[in-house]
Amino acid sequence: MTEDPTRVIEFTDVSCVEGDRTVLRSVTMAIRTGEVVALTGAARVGKTRVLEMTLGQRAPASGTVRVLGRTPGAGAAEVKSRLGSVGEAPEFPPFLRVEDVLDIHRSLNARWDSERAAALLDRLDVSRRALVGSLTLRDRRRLALVCAVASTPELLVIDESEGDVAETAVLVQAAVEATTAERPTILYATRADAPAVGRAVRLPGSASAG
Repeated sequence: MTEDPTRVIEFTDVSCVEGDRTVLRSVTMAIRTGEVVALTGAARVGKTRVLEMTLGQRAPASGTVRVLGRTPGAGAAEVKSRLGSVGEAPEFPPFLRVEDVLDIHRSLNARWDSERAAALLDRLDVSRRALVGSLTLRDRRRLALVCAVASTPELLVIDESEGDVAETAVLVQAAVEATTAERPTILYATRADAPAVGRAVRLPGSASAG
């Protein structure tokens, strides 16, 4: 069967198990180039597990996952250079300043967009001179978004932190507006029943974590 190049993410009958608990059962979905998709559902239904499998940080118990035409983890370096992500609680060396973090990312990424980084910092009200160790969780997540978006990813993955639906919406909207030229695929998790940005894919309820 010929693979559809417009499908950036494909889950086929995917299940995820932790110990004796099934976190996800038989999830099938396809996300195409340029789509903005919200994984919705209450706490502990497996949204973070889907994001982890998308990023190659977790393998499914059964079923198949394809991201950018590959199995996550295969050809990791090549695929990783095409991804950007914002986790629940990003960590950076606390002794660095925000501008130092950006300099490091710029030196490691040939597709870095300095103008985009500067504009996003201003929009999200993160000071370039601030010490990372002084940043709140909200501002560390905003810094992570700047690093991810300025790297010009083909796929951007954003997790929610402590159910902060409003802040997730801020990050996603900022990412969408900063990337109108190339329109990357964006997959994000939220507890919002009706996400303000993108189409919703609701995960069924589960008795486990995620």
